[in-house]
Amino acid sequence: MTARLALAAALFASVVTSLAVATIALRNRSRAGATPLAAAQAAAAWWALGRLSSLYAPAVADQLFWVKLLYVGTVAAPVAWVTFALAYTNRGYLVGRRSVALLSVVPAVSLALLWTTPVHDLFYRSADVVLVLGSVPTLRTVRGPGYWVMLGYSFLLMGVGTALLLERALRTTSIYRRQAAALVAIALVPWASSLLYIARLVPVLLTPMMLAVSGVIALWAISRYGLLDIVPVARATVLDVMEDGVVVLDGADRVVDCNPAAAPALAGPRSAVLSRHAADALADPRLAAAVVDGGPQTVELSADAGAGTRQFEARVSTVDAHRRADDEAPGRLVLLRDVTESRRYRRELEAKNRRLDRFASVVSHDLRNPLNVAHGYATLLAGDAGRATGASDAGGADRSDAGGTDATSTEADHARTVVDALDRMDAIIDDVLELSRSDDSLDSRPGVPIEVVAKRAWSAVDTGRATLRCDPVGEVTADASQLQRAFENLFRNSVEHGTTSGRTASGDAAEHGSADGECGVDDAATDTGDTTDTDAGDTDAATDTTGIDAVAGADSAGDADPSVTVRVGPLPEGDGFAVGDDGPGIPEADRGSVFEPGHTTRSGNTGFGLAVVKRVFDAHGWQVAVTDGPTGGARFEVVGVDVADGTRSDAGATTPHPSAGP
Repeated sequence: MTARLALAAALFASVVTSLAVATIALRNRSRAGATPLAAAQAAAAWWALGRLSSLYAPAVADQLFWVKLLYVGTVAAPVAWVTFALAYTNRGYLVGRRSVALLSVVPAVSLALLWTTPVHDLFYRSADVVLVLGSVPTLRTVRGPGYWVMLGYSFLLMGVGTALLLERALRTTSIYRRQAAALVAIALVPWASSLLYIARLVPVLLTPMMLAVSGVIALWAISRYGLLDIVPVARATVLDVMEDGVVVLDGADRVVDCNPAAAPALAGPRSAVLSRHAADALADPRLAAAVVDGGPQTVELSADAGAGTRQFEARVSTVDAHRRADDEAPGRLVLLRDVTESRRYRRELEAKNRRLDRFASVVSHDLRNPLNVAHGYATLLAGDAGRATGASDAGGADRSDAGGTDATSTEADHARTVVDALDRMDAIIDDVLELSRSDDSLDSRPGVPIEVVAKRAWSAVDTGRATLRCDPVGEVTADASQLQRAFENLFRNSVEHGTTSGRTASGDAAEHGSADGECGVDDAATDTGDTTDTDAGDTDAATDTTGIDAVAGADSAGDADPSVTVRVGPLPEGDGFAVGDDGPGIPEADRGSVFEPGHTTRSGNTGFGLAVVKRVFDAHGWQVAVTDGPTGGARFEVVGVDVADGTRSDAGATTPHPSAGP
């Protein structure tokens, strides 16, 4: 094989490998430095292709033509190389259209001088073709000043790019260091061959062939070290800008890397603690001991800062993902987090909770005690006035002063109004206390039957002519008392917004609507001792106006069905239950606000009822949402409930209220 054929084969290999690297880089163009790397390899391929073509051009004119073409790649490669180095070493902010255009000024002028050199002889003065190695035609020229300017500029750019990568290789950690070292080798190989040719130490310019070697190194670095996948820029842009401090130690407990945020945990500046043992590099001996011990630990630290003392939490963990041998000790990772603000917020929250507890104590005891006294005296006054009214009515025919009877009746009405107002205040206190409860006040126990709790809640609510129907649901883990409270508020919501004639008059025994006799609890367990039917004319005098304040759509008398049916049953998915009624329902536009404290559409209501419902369900880890029932009405669906099957009697038979007739 002749020297020319061997050189041609080497140049062809250079073209192929450079184009392969350029293609791979373009496929990863979103990565830092990928596009300029592709440009550098494409320029190298052009350079090698031009030199390959000149091997078969023995005439001077032909040689000059191919040299002028290949110089496009020769002057473009250094610009692309330094651009790649800037982007790869986290200096991409220096790379832009304007900066690339400025870097290309000298190459563009050099090409112009090359193509017009017969006019001014600034790039070369004379040229001839000589054979080297017996068969390789080579263009020999007397170089002009333009050539030396171009050469010096190209070497400057190549040198800057190589220096940037070398600096990164020396400063970065192991896997990044191998990447940068590979890139330095890619640059040095063709650069060294160019210096040898310029110094006339070799007869043939080997740079295009060395570009093939560089391409092989680049392909190896891409496949072995993820040249374009793991870029040191990630370390600078992620680790250095992290708010949390990071200290990395090797298996010998020596600091191998750290970021600026870790300064409070270090015994000196970063440059002074690198490669030092943890005992010397870390400021707090407790943290150093935790690192040496090796197990996952958390250490609380304090350090002086410009704004005063700051509190930190340091977590030590083991890192063994990159051990090269089983007997190699694992490394350590220290994460340092500033917890000053979170600790301050926690203290403020604890103080607020203590104030809330004191408020709840005042409401529960200091306010309720005098309220109970007032309620007792008002009840006695109402009873006395009622008896006086009865006596006056019985003996009215013998009395000459008929106005006395009217006055006594008015006093009785006023007394009942006072009792109603005190009952109202008592209900408000209950709602406020319920909202002030913390989640840890729950006394959750397994095996709580939904049907039993629902019927007990129904018995505790003034439901008028309404009817409760229970379908089998099952047992849940819950606080039965709190769950009953939620059901009571949901039932009040259905009754108050689904009926307008189901309220008892003050002073009468509260009569509850009918509960399903097979709702999961014996009737005797929930009997409230009803003694009197509510007179139809007294139903407008409400004795319990606490209730839930969802929008019903129509609240005026006569707009709602006086015998609303409330139904409790399971969800089809089996992960919860639902409480629904056949009343007017809740408009979709208002469903997002019905659980907000204070939301009400009826005068006299507190607006706390559904807020209490949501608080109870949230405390259990459940979610509640309002929607339409299958046949209309409001429906509250509770999901996220772990329902277990329990032993139940048949459910579903509806018993009408006695006053509703057969």
